[in-house]
Amino acid sequence: TIEKEIVPEMKADATGTKSSAIGRGETVFYRITLKAHDSLQGHITLQGSDMKDLLPASLEEARWSKTNVKVSYNFGTGDNAGTITGQQDDWKITTPDAENPDQQAITWNDGFSITFGSQPVYIYVQLTYPQDDDAWDAYVDAYSSTGVTNTFRAFGIDDSVRHSLKVTAKAVLQKGVYMTHSAAFEESGNS
Repeated sequence: TIEKEIVPEMKADATGTKSSAIGRGETVFYRITLKAHDSLQGHITLQGSDMKDLLPASLEEARWSKTNVKVSYNFGTGDNAGTITGQQDDWKITTPDAENPDQQAITWNDGFSITFGSQPVYIYVQLTYPQDDDAWDAYVDAYSSTGVTNTFRAFGIDDSVRHSLKVTAKAVLQKGVYMTHSAAFEESGNS
């Protein structure tokens, strides 16, 4: 099983959802669940090169980096706990398609692998959306009509979550002239 959800905190029992609204500077937690079917005996090993997390679209003014993206893991406990080969920090932010620089992804290094069985293993991804007013306004201008999607891909399986963007309404007073009328008056009088 591969499942991606938005969660309020990085806990295995947190209730997840597939969509939410996000606002300027918000931090969002994503939980990726990896679990073998209960009928499977043994473990499954997923190589780092075989998994990718396609991040929500970015902009030149608001790129994803290790400054605003964090990755952590929960392997479970006991005999059936998951394991990794390599370091927990063996990931990087890449641009899979040079023709589409706004689509970035978390990719794991070749030496990284994660092993799991019928006890779930969780990968948590924490993203902090643009905090700067200008960067957030540009982000909203680019994606408010379509929203943004975050997709985890492994074993040829995709699972996605979606976000709409919170837009702060602004009242604008525009000065202008509605209508003008002029009239000429002539004085007449007897002198």
